[in-house]
Amino acid sequence: MADERENTGGEVAMGCLLMVIMLPIAIALRAYVLAELWDWFVVPLGVSAITLWHAYGLAALVSLMTGNLWPAVSDKKESMTYQTFKMAATCILAPLLAWFIGWCSFCAQRGVWIW
Repeated sequence: MADERENTGGEVAMGCLLMVIMLPIAIALRAYVLAELWDWFVVPLGVSAITLWHAYGLAALVSLMTGNLWPAVSDKKESMTYQTFKMAATCILAPLLAWFIGWCSFCAQRGVWIW
């Protein structure tokens, strides 16, 4: 439910600081997941493996081209804390979900499950 009170200056500053801290973490996580998925699914097709730095560049390029680096901020009056946690969940959980789905597919292709 939307919080009807105004954000204080401290909440806005803390939200901005957390977003600045989350940015490199989100990019690094996307790059790691991209590199893993590339190794699992593209390298077997005969394409060269990519380094983590290549994955950083590809993740940044795709995010830039799709305008998908951060989730859209809603027009609702939500607290800065809520918006920050919503962005953190999206930026962290989305790549982890993609990695998990890829991992399941990778294991299923090979008939091996590593628990």
